[in-house]
Amino acid sequence: MFPAPSTPIRMMTSRSITVGRDARQSVPHHPVRLEQNGLVVRRRYAEAPPRVEYELTGPGRGLIEPLSALGRWTERYADEVLDAREGAVSGR
Repeated sequence: MFPAPSTPIRMMTSRSITVGRDARQSVPHHPVRLEQNGLVVRRRYAEAPPRVEYELTGPGRGLIEPLSALGRWTERYADEVLDAREGAVSGR
């Protein structure tokens, strides 16, 4: 799910994810905010084409397990949550 904590990565501006059955959405990445909050370190390279890498800091690495747990919870319960939401909306 995540790269190794000490492996620098190149971040895309957005990507599609699937939550539950059919819910597709574009999730923007905000590396500047992550950097401002001390979760990643940004490295620029003077190359053509330009290259920027981000690496997790200690606090960023500390989020891996809780976010992994949230991902596992989502995989397990997303369908139930979506069913409940659909039932609540259709019952209005």
